[in-house]
Amino acid sequence: MNLDDKISLLGGNLSKQFNQNKISGIFCNPPYVGLIDYHEQHAYGYELFGFERKDSLEIGSMAKGRNRISVQKYIDDIASVLINCKRFLKPDHNVFIVANDKHNVYPTIAKKAGMQII
Repeated sequence: MNLDDKISLLGGNLSKQFNQNKISGIFCNPPYVGLIDYHEQHAYGYELFGFERKDSLEIGSMAKGRNRISVQKYIDDIASVLINCKRFLKPDHNVFIVANDKHNVYPTIAKKAGMQII
């Protein structure tokens, strides 16, 4: 999803505001590798609001497993999300991530995203 396009649909001023006023940080709890199928867990919401399901795009879903290829895909996908988030962050930003990192992937993710773990 291109956030700029979606925000522009709501009103150009909001998009301009996001691009001019960077935020100081993000606190997040990304999906875990191969642990939960979030689309399935929230199926009622898709039905209730008539949203199109895009299960194949889900990051780290249980259906994709925890094999080496799935873990590498997870690393690439989460790093991409963080890189995308950086567009909206101040240069001295902080990103707080709550993660079950039993696969020890977050040092690699941070490096790929151009971030440091402190």
